[in-house]
Order: sequence, then C-alpha cells, then structure tokens
Amino acid sequence: MSKLTEFLKRLGADAELAKAYEKNPQKTMEEAGLDEEEMRLLQEGDIKKLEATTGLKSLKKFLIIVKAYED
Repeated sequence: MSKLTEFLKRLGADAELAKAYEKNPQKTMEEAGLDEEEMRLLQEGDIKKLEATTGLKSLKKFLIIVKAYED
C-alpha cells in the first residue's frame, strides 16, 4: 500500500490527523512521508486521479480536504 493510500485512510479515520492537516497540510503530508508527486496529487484534489493512483473507490472531497473512508 502506498504512503498516499495509507495517509488518506488515516486522514478519514483519525480526527487529530484531520485537524493537523486542516491547520497545516504541507507539514502534515511531509510528516507522513509523502513524496513530492503524492503531495502534488493531494493538493490538486482531483478525485479521479487520486482514485486511480490509490485504488481507493470511496474518496470524498470536503472543501479542499480529501479523506478516504473504508466501507
């Protein structure tokens, strides 16, 4: 599983991580170990690209914050 996939799942399940991301997305992504390409994809917020890249099928976009939830 890619770091981006894991990060999105954690972002959707961990309220503290979500708060940290809302406050400082760049720092939170760096601390999660995302590479430049993963950060760019997330910052763009293109749900179709994120789904294709991560394999996640249930991404939801709230404002500019993308979170993944497992069904």
